[in-house]
Amino acid sequence: MKEITTIINAFNASKPKKLKFALATVVKIQGSSYRRMGARMLVCEDGNWVGGISGGCLEGDALRRALKAIHMQHPSIVTYDTSVDDDHQVGVGLGCKGVIDVLFQPIESQDPYHPIALLASLQDIREPQVVLTMIQGDWSSAIKFGTTLLLSDIQDTDLSTTIEAPVEDALARGKSSVAVVKNNEGHEVQLFIEVIKPALRLFILGGNYDIYPLIRIGRELGWHIYVQAKIKQLHQDAFDLSQCIYDLHDDITDIDGFSTVILMSHDLKTDKNNLKKYMHSSTPYIGMLGPRDRSERILNELENEEYVIPEDLSDRLYFPVGLDIGAINPEEIAIAICAEIIAHFSGRDGRSLKYRQGKIYP
Repeated sequence: MKEITTIINAFNASKPKKLKFALATVVKIQGSSYRRMGARMLVCEDGNWVGGISGGCLEGDALRRALKAIHMQHPSIVTYDTSVDDDHQVGVGLGCKGVIDVLFQPIESQDPYHPIALLASLQDIREPQVVLTMIQGDWSSAIKFGTTLLLSDIQDTDLSTTIEAPVEDALARGKSSVAVVKNNEGHEVQLFIEVIKPALRLFILGGNYDIYPLIRIGRELGWHIYVQAKIKQLHQDAFDLSQCIYDLHDDITDIDGFSTVILMSHDLKTDKNNLKKYMHSSTPYIGMLGPRDRSERILNELENEEYVIPEDLSDRLYFPVGLDIGAINPEEIAIAICAEIIAHFSGRDGRSLKYRQGKIYP
């Protein structure tokens, strides 16, 4: 979501200048690629751009293609094949051994399916959403090649019924995919089914100096930061970089399935009370700072008090919080915590890629 937000902000900031834009989107990948499907790059007619579709290897050619799309005012798909040794093929020498399809869409202000406006409409939705893009053929006279739309745009239509199964599968797996279907005329068309998840919320319950590296790294990752602490104790950075600051006595009510809670007050009683508060919330990740014995003491005390502990808490509770990377100072600990959060939400175990069997991205 961070890249999408960056693109939306850049587009909105340029509105007064009335500049023209094109959007480049990775819509299909075969083999290996640095970026995944859904990676985007917004290109302005003045040559400036934000986002990216690769590790910098294809952006030069993509800039040229995007400027052509702006000039022609027509979408196109370009295939970058990094698996062949062809001097005329962009991407030769990268060694990625992948085939990447990139859609170039000119942004038209009067487009009823304006892709930037569509993405902007998803920013405040706290559930995964599906975005559909026609990447081969036309479904109808209204939904043509290069059209991007939401599921709500096609409710009660033949297209909605036709792609119901692949959309449900994409949502269940949380992974974007490409569906091949036939339109009413029997012609084969392809749709990029993109699953867009909401930005992660990071709730930091603590106010000591070690929260600030965590705030900064989380912010850099595009996460939404929330802090609960003694307000007079907080540095201005906490206010500048956070979505919301809670006082110690405030109840936090906006924790959802894409939220993480980090208990780092350095006070056993406070962390215990916060665990009691939020172990019944819908967060799938709760991290407790401090040694294992301390966290086990808190859990033992709750059991002795006959406090009702959710059956799934052991799957959601991480202590000591963070990956085992030998972190010592607050900055390293913040990196370890953020890395563990990423691993949790990606369904990974956090091991070195050196020991991973098979592809990085299945």
